[in-house]
Amino acid sequence: MGFDRERIVRLACEMLADPSDVCEGHSPTSDGPATPGAHAMPAASLVPAPSIVPAPRVLMLVGDFTEDYEVMVPYQALGMLGVDVDVVCPCKACGDTIKTAVHDFLGDQTYAETPGHRFALTASFAEAAEQPSRYDGLYLAGGRAPEYLRLNKDVLALVRAAFALELPVAAICHGIQVLTAADVVRGRKLTCYAAVAPEVRAAGGTYVEVAPTETVRDGMLVTSPAWPGHQTLLAAFAGLLGIRVTREPPVRATGTLRDVPARVSAPRTTP
Repeated sequence: MGFDRERIVRLACEMLADPSDVCEGHSPTSDGPATPGAHAMPAASLVPAPSIVPAPRVLMLVGDFTEDYEVMVPYQALGMLGVDVDVVCPCKACGDTIKTAVHDFLGDQTYAETPGHRFALTASFAEAAEQPSRYDGLYLAGGRAPEYLRLNKDVLALVRAAFALELPVAAICHGIQVLTAADVVRGRKLTCYAAVAPEVRAAGGTYVEVAPTETVRDGMLVTSPAWPGHQTLLAAFAGLLGIRVTREPPVRATGTLRDVPARVSAPRTTP
């Protein structure tokens, strides 16, 4: 990626330990002001030393003609939260590209498909499939790719392993087709693109009809019908990864990264 993740984490930790975060003249053990004339402890000693935790690592499964938004948006959004995202496709290596497709409704009885961007894979599927326990979560993008990805026995084995490890799993739109083929939706409540609902029912799952902007959670599984649900799906998935973002006052003046408040708490780590 185009930024130094370790530097960002280091700078965030420095800001968390900034003595200016502690008001002078107040005791850390009382609600009122310190006794006048009393010697105040150095502000820096009132802030515990920050500890750098490993960034969570998520495996994202895609293929040729994955929906453009459904790989681009989660990849960039999770990266913004400090998540390492390994985007893989069977029979392709790190650095190879996939073609994406844009699915949209243009007045026809079903969605239209137009060419999207090329997306460069960030990891090797073969290596990821060998050690699924290295990951903290699994993300299944939608589009046309799941139609053929679900025919790959290694893909299905990887998905089953993720469920056996009780990893957080997110799936969107047609990505649920991989879950039904892997036989991991039996007894679960989930949503998907409406045309995939019969597959969910046939695989023993309970299809929940919701608006395209909504997300359904069942334990460690979160699902959404289509890319308008990215906000709710990614928020739910980030929560399962243990990521908590605290809202800060907006930064009014331009400056360097050091000037931007960062309050992202410790993420979920793999045991």
